[in-house]
Amino acid sequence: MSNTKQTKAGQVSELITKAELAKRLKVSTRTIDLWVNENLIPKIKINSSARFDWDNVLVALKNQNGKEAV
Repeated sequence: MSNTKQTKAGQVSELITKAELAKRLKVSTRTIDLWVNENLIPKIKINSSARFDWDNVLVALKNQNGKEAV
C-alpha cells in the first residue's frame, strides 16, 4: 500500500513500503536494507515503520550511478 505526500513545490510524491520498493527495483528486501545502511537511498521513518519516497530513491540511485562513471 502506498501513501502520498505533497512537496513544497506542490508536487505529489509517493511513499511506498520496503517490499514495494524491492519489487519495483527487482531486488530483495535485504538489498534495500543494505542500500539504506550504506546511505545509498533515503528512508523516511514514520513511527516504527519505514517508507520510501519513490522519486527520491530514483534520484539517489541515478546519482550513485553517475559517481561510479567518474
